[in-house]
Amino acid sequence: MGQKRNLPLILKTLKYLGVRPLANLGLYRLGLISGHYRRVTSRLAALPDISQVEPTWLLIPPDRKKLSNIIGDQKKAVLDHADKILQGIYPLFGGPEKIINLSPTPPLPDWTEYETGKAGREIEDIKFIWEGARFCWAVNLAQAYQLTEDDRYSEKFWQLFDTFLENNSPYNGPNWVSAQESAIRIITVCFAMSVFSSAPGFSETRKKRVLEFLIQNANRIPLTLPYSKAQNNNHLLLEGAGLYTAGMILKGYPNSHRWKIQGWHIFQTAVQDQITPVGEYCQHSMNYHRLMLQASLWVWAIAKKSGEFFPEKSLSRLASAACWFAEMIDPISGNAPNLGSNDGAWLFPLGSRNFSDQQPTAQAASRAFTGHPILTQGNYDELGTWFGISGNGFLAEKPDSGVQGGNIRVGDSTSWASLRAVRYTNRPFQSDQLHLDLWFRGLNILLDAGTFSYNAPPPWDNSLAGTVVHNTILVDGLDQMTYGGRFLWLDWAQAHILDKDQNHCIAVHDGYKRIGVIHQREVRRISQLEWLVKDSLTPDGKTPTHEFILQWLLPDSTYRWGNNLLEINIPSGTLRIEIKTNTSSEKDRYQLLRSGVLIEGRGSAPEICGWFSPTYGQKIPALSFRGLFTRLPPLEITTTFRFIPAPGR
Repeated sequence: MGQKRNLPLILKTLKYLGVRPLANLGLYRLGLISGHYRRVTSRLAALPDISQVEPTWLLIPPDRKKLSNIIGDQKKAVLDHADKILQGIYPLFGGPEKIINLSPTPPLPDWTEYETGKAGREIEDIKFIWEGARFCWAVNLAQAYQLTEDDRYSEKFWQLFDTFLENNSPYNGPNWVSAQESAIRIITVCFAMSVFSSAPGFSETRKKRVLEFLIQNANRIPLTLPYSKAQNNNHLLLEGAGLYTAGMILKGYPNSHRWKIQGWHIFQTAVQDQITPVGEYCQHSMNYHRLMLQASLWVWAIAKKSGEFFPEKSLSRLASAACWFAEMIDPISGNAPNLGSNDGAWLFPLGSRNFSDQQPTAQAASRAFTGHPILTQGNYDELGTWFGISGNGFLAEKPDSGVQGGNIRVGDSTSWASLRAVRYTNRPFQSDQLHLDLWFRGLNILLDAGTFSYNAPPPWDNSLAGTVVHNTILVDGLDQMTYGGRFLWLDWAQAHILDKDQNHCIAVHDGYKRIGVIHQREVRRISQLEWLVKDSLTPDGKTPTHEFILQWLLPDSTYRWGNNLLEINIPSGTLRIEIKTNTSSEKDRYQLLRSGVLIEGRGSAPEICGWFSPTYGQKIPALSFRGLFTRLPPLEITTTFRFIPAPGR
């Protein structure tokens, strides 16, 4: 009976994902179940003689004086951050500060037992184990050492490095489960070694340990490439980058040339396949888009140092990706919508004021892949300086506002909105068609809830990917698409852009066509201080009465409530939000939720509404203003947003 019930889901998965990804996934599962992967990695743990291997670190650190000048008034903050690492403290996923833990709880069986469910059942979310073992803190230590030549920073690196080696024997334990984690370790440690290999404490013994570490991590990657090919996302891209890095740096090792060739091919193919012609990354996420650009900048930099250059098609896609990324950034705050999955990945935290600051990556990618900066010179040029990206520092013209992949941007630099309206050609990661972000004077007013956790117990097991938490319309409590499992949506909702200019756009999606409803949204900027959003729900054939729920997710703040009217205090004054419908009903309800609790109105409150997750593993209170309407369509819902500046603002 179970197989019969699952047959439609299996057929839909085959339809939307295709035969090849599922075949690769099946091949990966076979390697696990048969014990093949376990047998291979047990052999790889014994390394051949590496006495003839002489690493070439390739990346040339920037001149100390030049680096100090670029960092400027951020130098104290940079060193304070590095000093926290000396105490063993690091901001987990760019968020709250936590102890760097590189010692998983023993015993540590072979990594395959975690994938087959024989081990690790006590682990609630494995990403909290992986994060410290990505060695991204090593980038900050290298940054501080290059600024100061203070041996405390290099010695802390070696202390933490040795802690990892002592507590994570090759291919045993949770830190060896994912080949992507090995790829990230290769990249971040090689970045750090470009600095620490010149420090007084570097010795032949330490060099040998680093070489063994890099080889063991590189050996882990080719084995499970079928899994990464099945995903065809950041896993494949980063594993290609990791293999290429190992091949370039481990000169003299027998496998280095093969790794270099294989990694280059995987990486370049991934860049060309995973970035759309208009520049959006396949995972429909700002965080993953930044991760892709930073990985690409790293490969571009080390390839350039050895005289290799990206193919024209890769450069073209990366130039489009750099422009797409820049278009999504708020020019006042340097932040961007919390679009799509946000797992807190941040390879190179250089030049950024905080995790949300997107400007360093945007500036470096624009200079490297388009030849022009998008910003005047500033602290955010540090990332590009490390990668040897030159630029003349003039203020280049920003890409024209407009349709960027699946997002429509309207407004100006002070008051702007981004509407999600995508035609999917690869799998969605969130069910968020016609979601609206609104920004005013550098403040994100209408929020995208984010992710919080992929693996926490219900209701937090990637639940912020659903329609109910987005700034759009939920019909009959159903997601716009069919949930097929974690990271999998089927029956893709497709959107069409009907009209668009600088201050106005209209789009429609068909996600609810299966229940007889079409959702169209019009967004119009009346002035810098006023926006109008009109949602039209029209019948598609004969359709019964439906429940329509409109949500607006707002920053947590003091407020004044008036049923269909809400006023909240914002730093620049007051925001007044009013919801109206073209027909009225006694059944209409309005609610205000905070942290999953109903604080105004009547009815039940979804536990996952009224939260905002700025990065992985963190959720903070937010206000969810909801209108609930039971109607036979058609129905029009109009929301007006009016900003009332404080005196003198």
